[in-house]
Amino acid sequence: ETIQFAWLAGRDASLSDLLTNTIGATVTGWLVHHRGILVLPNRGQARWLTCVALGAWISLEAAAAWSLMPSLPATAYWGQWAPDLGFLDRFGGTVLGAAVAGDSLRPHRLPESGRLRQQLLEGAGPVTARAITGAPPHDLAPIVSVFDGRSVEVFLLGQRRDEAFFRVRTRVSDLRLRPPAIRIQNAVPPTAGVSFSLAASYVRGHYSLRVQAPGHIFERTFDATPNWAWSFFIPFANYALGTNAGWLTALWVVGLLLPIGYWAGRSGTRLGLVGTWGAVGLTLALVPRIFALPAAHLSELAAAATGLILGHASARWSIRAGRSGLLPTGHRFAPSAS
Repeated sequence: ETIQFAWLAGRDASLSDLLTNTIGATVTGWLVHHRGILVLPNRGQARWLTCVALGAWISLEAAAAWSLMPSLPATAYWGQWAPDLGFLDRFGGTVLGAAVAGDSLRPHRLPESGRLRQQLLEGAGPVTARAITGAPPHDLAPIVSVFDGRSVEVFLLGQRRDEAFFRVRTRVSDLRLRPPAIRIQNAVPPTAGVSFSLAASYVRGHYSLRVQAPGHIFERTFDATPNWAWSFFIPFANYALGTNAGWLTALWVVGLLLPIGYWAGRSGTRLGLVGTWGAVGLTLALVPRIFALPAAHLSELAAAATGLILGHASARWSIRAGRSGLLPTGHRFAPSAS
């Protein structure tokens, strides 16, 4: 960070980077130093690790669910048609009209900013746009968007290559992370001069995006889930959830719950295993309900069960391997010879 601040042109040092980099290095060092306890804990340590990991996972689920709530600034809004924002590509076609909940959205300062904000918060109606295609933009290009006077994005409905794209500001943005966005591939006509329309909404955790062009209609809905948390940390700018979102979310759930199942399996108590399964099931059932999100998808439930089962199976193997002498039985790995 000091080098970035003092010598590297085009790079900016920040206090948040300094803190996160330092905390990350410290946590990694601690994990490596205590790797024996993490990998081959005794029963007491395994129970403690299970409880701590469950608490961390439940906290992550709750925080992620909270962060999916809309977060729209109570400021003056500006409507934009095919704007040239500098940091995004520009839509090369022509915008014919736009509306929110049936109210016309014009490309200038919006006198009814409070009404628009309330409509978006309550999901009173979709964001719609009518346009004529131009040359497909290589990067994300807003067709219709709303920003406030401090350049805070409220929502963006746009195009990237042949994809339709939609996102609305949520509390994820307040955390300086990547807000969720959705896309439909092969939805926007690739040739110039074709009229098409878009409609998008985010209502009580349900994302919806619809594209209509001559000869075809594409429509996709996504149910927001706390287990989208993996997408909050994606390093790619303007990432959007598509058809791969389901299996990526499932992998995230398996990866988080596998070590919990492993430590619960090494705890040596049936009560610990039952309690772990119960805590995971209740979290997946109650957290979405508490934050008014859609219920957990069947694939998430299956992924959670898979993670716990794989973790438990790994624990049973490690215990048998330790008894047979294939694995060390101590709480720390022997240091490597220097």
